[in-house]
Amino acid sequence: MNNEVIEVYIFNFNGRNTILSTLESLYKSEDVKISVSIIDDHSTDDSLKIAKEKFPEVAIHILPYNTKKLNILRNKALNLGTSKYVFITDNDLNFDKHCLSELLKIMESDEKIASCTPRLMHWDKPEIVYTAGTKVHYLGAAISEQRDKVYDPTKDKISSNSGGGITLLRREAALKVGGFDENFMLGWGDDGEFYQRLLRAGYNCLYVPTAFALHENKIVDKIRKFRVIGQTYNRWLFIFSHYSVILLFLLIPVFIIYELMQAAFVIVKGVFPEYIKGNLLIVQNFKQFIEKRKAVQKIKIVSDKKALYSGDLYVAPALIKKYSFLKYGISALSAIFNFYWKLIQPIIP
Repeated sequence: MNNEVIEVYIFNFNGRNTILSTLESLYKSEDVKISVSIIDDHSTDDSLKIAKEKFPEVAIHILPYNTKKLNILRNKALNLGTSKYVFITDNDLNFDKHCLSELLKIMESDEKIASCTPRLMHWDKPEIVYTAGTKVHYLGAAISEQRDKVYDPTKDKISSNSGGGITLLRREAALKVGGFDENFMLGWGDDGEFYQRLLRAGYNCLYVPTAFALHENKIVDKIRKFRVIGQTYNRWLFIFSHYSVILLFLLIPVFIIYELMQAAFVIVKGVFPEYIKGNLLIVQNFKQFIEKRKAVQKIKIVSDKKALYSGDLYVAPALIKKYSFLKYGISALSAIFNFYWKLIQPIIP
């Protein structure tokens, strides 16, 4: 058994249906020492009560109000932590008993590894991938090649990772790059931007397939309106703060195509006002964008082309099933975007 203690922080909001499964599976972890805490985003159900009754040793930290921002909870975990390694997780997972030990084994192999993220499978269909490593598309979108497919171990290996809220962190590295950005809204990029900062500061963020857990399958068959605002705002905040001026200029043609596609999609879904609101927030918070850019560029030592990728854009299967035209449209656009990335890569500094 490794003597290094991993401080585990579970983020909870009204998780009465899954919190016990998460705790039980973590306490079955083998070959590691753990201490477990719950950071609660001001729940209104009895999830904390049932957790404390079954596991009285668990420390509980309740926020004074419902923040609706996971990055606030994530930073609280980093600040509460005192150990070398902190493991952060949501409240709806069932962990394999070797998950943490597999992550720790890889983490300790190199001081430049700042995070190790496990493979997540669907809770109700454990042969189907929930997420298995995430990369950031140069257009500011997620690439997750195996997501919602039958898992094929022959095609899986340790690789660079840039997303996911369930991860083992080297606490010192996480704090060194500024932790999680609490200005990011709930939606795409709130955790991915943090990984990008680690990567650009010269750290390695890895996906570890031998470490796995089951994740509750939340079927998304309609757009959650409140997330459209956050996804739109977060994406531009990430792009403007991380990308070099040259890359921003080179991407203007594909940005135009992508935004036209986005606009058409949100109109069809009836969330165009939320999309506009997300874009307007960019103008309103322009000063914040400038400050954010200065901070990121200051720690940036890794080129854009080494931290960003091209690949097939992800759309939830339930949405494709409902809007069949998406499958062909996304496929065609992905091919165009992939070709463009190959075209400009040689001239990206």
